[in-house]
This record gives sequence, C-alpha cells and structure tokens, in this order.
Amino acid sequence: MSEKGLFTGPDESMFKSDGEVKRDGLFNGELQPIHARDFKKSREVSFWTQRAKERSKDLNEETGMLDTLLQVNLPPWAIVALMGDLHFGNPKTDYQRIEDEVLAIKDNKRVSVVLGGDLVDGFFWGGNSQSEQSANLEEQYRFLNAIFQELGGRIVVAVSGEHDSKWAAKTGIDPYVLMAEQCNAPYIRGIAEVSLNTGTQKYDLVTAHKLRGNSMYNNVHPQMRAGKELQGADIYSSHHTHRKGSSQQSVRTFGESKVVSYISGGPYKYSDDYSERSGFAKQKESQLFGHAILLNPDKKEVRISDDIISSIKRW
Repeated sequence: MSEKGLFTGPDESMFKSDGEVKRDGLFNGELQPIHARDFKKSREVSFWTQRAKERSKDLNEETGMLDTLLQVNLPPWAIVALMGDLHFGNPKTDYQRIEDEVLAIKDNKRVSVVLGGDLVDGFFWGGNSQSEQSANLEEQYRFLNAIFQELGGRIVVAVSGEHDSKWAAKTGIDPYVLMAEQCNAPYIRGIAEVSLNTGTQKYDLVTAHKLRGNSMYNNVHPQMRAGKELQGADIYSSHHTHRKGSSQQSVRTFGESKVVSYISGGPYKYSDDYSERSGFAKQKESQLFGHAILLNPDKKEVRISDDIISSIKRW
C-alpha cells in the first residue's frame, strides 16, 4: 500500500491514512503542535510568519474547508431546490414535508439542491430551548448523515447556519465536514459564490445561511443588500430570517442590463418557544418551506417557484 498512514489493527481494513489520523487527532483535541522553544534566542519576523503559515496550512487542510468560488455543471433545464432552516429536532417542525421534498428530489435526476444551513435545531442556546427538542444530539447527527447520504451527488453546495455551527463549536467536531467528504459535496462556512453551468448559459449564484440586513417591509431585503455589496450575480439566496419571499428585478449594468433574482427561504418549523414569547404569529403554509428555480439552458432566464414539490412535478 503506497498511501502514507498507520495500521491500527491486524488487517488492511484497519488502515488509516495520514489525513484521517491527523483529522481524528484534531477533532479529539490530541493533535497539538509541539515545537522546541528557545526564547533566549531572538527570531526574525520571517521565522514567526513561516511557522504560522505552516500551521495554518495544516489546520485548513484537515478541517476540509473549500474555496468559496465553485463551478458546477448541471443538466439542461436544471431544477435547483433551495432548502434551509429545516430545524430537525424541534417539535414544531413539519417532518412530513422534509421527507416528501427529499423523495421528490431523489426521484428526478434533473434536480439538484442547495442546503442553506440550520438543518438541525440543536440545543445549545440555554434556558427553555434545551428542553424544546423532539430529537437528541445523536439523532440530529444521524439525520444530517442521512440527508448527505441520500442527496449525495445532488448537492450543489451546503452552507452552515448558526444552529448547526453552534453545535460544532460546542462539541469540537463539525459534522458537516465529515458528511460532505462522504458524499463529495462542497461545504462552505459563510458566503458561497457558485457558477451554475447548464447548456450554453452560466448562472452566478450567491448563497449563504445569513446575509446582512433585515427589514419589516421587505422579506428579500438581505438578498437585495447583498446585490449591492457583492455585485454581478444572477441569483442571491439565503435563509435565517424565517421570512419567505422572492423578487426579480431588472438591474442596469455598464452598457447593458439583466434580470436578477432575490430569494429568501422559509423555515420548516412553523413556530417555537422563542418566537411565541417574542410575539411572532404562527406561520402558515404559504410562509414555510424552500423555493425551486428552473434554469433555461438556451437563454438567461430564471423561473422561481415557492413550492419545491409542485414545481418538480410541473417542470
């Protein structure tokens, strides 16, 4: 076996690659850099910057993070489902809807999916939220694994939200990293910039769990603000606010114009203890769930549907 690594048992099935050994040590808190220190000897700036660069390279490689610029090739007339804020583990989540959407995506080879974060509810928020759970930590972890496994090969990109990233920070292990590796899916913390290629057309997508800004008058304010701060994309999408909406506007660019799509995903839980205490009304079906977009392969045209299941059947 030419790959560098270690045997942890008597046969080849117990072999761990060098990267797996390092990753296990990193997640278990065992991989700590050990360096000889001689503080009596003065060091130049280049010594310290070189040491920091080497450590940074090792850590970045072992945490599995990718460049936020991605190129994805899709089939003609591709459908992309935008799903986020599933909040698996909350008793007020619509679990049947999640199951139905996953099955609809799996049954149509033209459909890909963008996972927009907060796929699990988590319970590291203190107070009553710790008891407001219908699934424990292990069950939520296994749900994440099932989502990545069943949608493997269909995931354009997954971005993390504050519920699942808060979980990662508390446990010291980010489950997204391991699961994304298992199904070869890109995983981004923060904003992802993705070029979706279908037919002769390229659609530039900016997506994140949370984009800056909020407005009581406009549900797609964060996406429109992103269009000002990160200009040039065809589609801006995010979740987090639990305020569903979409808009398409013609935007003037230098020498020409184009239609830009702004999409804010709805949540898959209709309420929770926090929203009820804060005076938010229980959300109805038209305010819930994700969107689907249809990409024209022959001319620049994005069609938006506020219902993933019906749009897959219709398109």
